[in-house]
Amino acid sequence: AMEMQETGNIVIFYKPQGMASKNPNLKVDDLVLILMNDPQKKILKDYANNFICRDATHGMNSYGFEITTLLTLDNLHLHEGFPCVFMFSNRTNQGMLEIFLSNIKHVIHNISTKVFMSDMATEFANAWIKIMGEPAIMSCFVPGM
Repeated sequence: AMEMQETGNIVIFYKPQGMASKNPNLKVDDLVLILMNDPQKKILKDYANNFICRDATHGMNSYGFEITTLLTLDNLHLHEGFPCVFMFSNRTNQGMLEIFLSNIKHVIHNISTKVFMSDMATEFANAWIKIMGEPAIMSCFVPGM
């Protein structure tokens, strides 16, 4: 509990199921929970200009919720991935990903990155370009292809 108090509020956006939203991308039955603590914000601000990666889990629980993770490299010499932001949601279409990125942008401002990687062919790349702008290098791949 003490560590949580020191890092501030980790919830940067929350919309529970069963609640209406003014956002046209959100339906009443949508769930969105976006989490990022202060150390994650610092790593993202310090290193995201070189590399951003998006990863997701699908079908990992019986509720149908998905986890979207935004990662960067925490040390340019070691090249270790560091998860900076997590979104738990019931779907991950482009509109939901725009909500994810808009809330990140609201907290740490625009991320101008050199290299962008994603495991989704178009949805996340399109959302990234719309919210953050086009990176120098964009690499999207579809697992299993």
